[in-house]
Amino acid sequence: MSDARRPASHARRAVAAQPGLEVRRRRTMPHVGGRLRAIGVDVTVLDLAHELDSEDDVVGLVCDAVRAGVLPGRLLLQAGERRFLRHRDLVVSLLGEEGTGIESPLEHRYVRDVERRHRLPAARAQVRERTGGRWIRVDRVHVGLGVRIELDGQLAHPSGRTARDTWRDNAVLIERSEITLRYRWQHVVAEPCETAVQVASALRSRGWQGRAAPCSPTCPVLA
Repeated sequence: MSDARRPASHARRAVAAQPGLEVRRRRTMPHVGGRLRAIGVDVTVLDLAHELDSEDDVVGLVCDAVRAGVLPGRLLLQAGERRFLRHRDLVVSLLGEEGTGIESPLEHRYVRDVERRHRLPAARAQVRERTGGRWIRVDRVHVGLGVRIELDGQLAHPSGRTARDTWRDNAVLIERSEITLRYRWQHVVAEPCETAVQVASALRSRGWQGRAAPCSPTCPVLA
């Protein structure tokens, strides 16, 4: 067959630009099942994570993928088989035991920069319970100490605490005598140390015998 009649390689085929379509090319395609070679969703998630620069974007991508039905076990398996993957440690920590219950970039930052960095006791994540005749879910609960943490991200709470949040906080206080501390990006990202001081104070007021640890020589936890 002459070169003029030889089929073009898959890697060189052109696709016309279309709204909402972004073309990625690769020279080898894995088998996902059946006769057609295709890229699986889990592989695509890791491909996208590899290209991201921001840790917050990686956390958001992985959390969205898991909520959409991508199995964490398959993502972990694919991550382990890759020779090179940016943010590998972050992806593995989010999908493994260490990241259990983390469902947003804000929550990831809270656990990392407020809770763990200042050695506060670990809270139970994503607790579902019935309060005030309604089913509610709590971001983080310090079981036995009566302190709850709600993280109001921009997506779910664009204008701060909602009317439903206020009702829920009141019901929890009345029925369980538990307090709810609410934090937004400003508190977690710009003021993690000050937030740790407040959480520690709340925990100690409810019987916690430990002490928060400063994360630096200038950390206000020292005071």
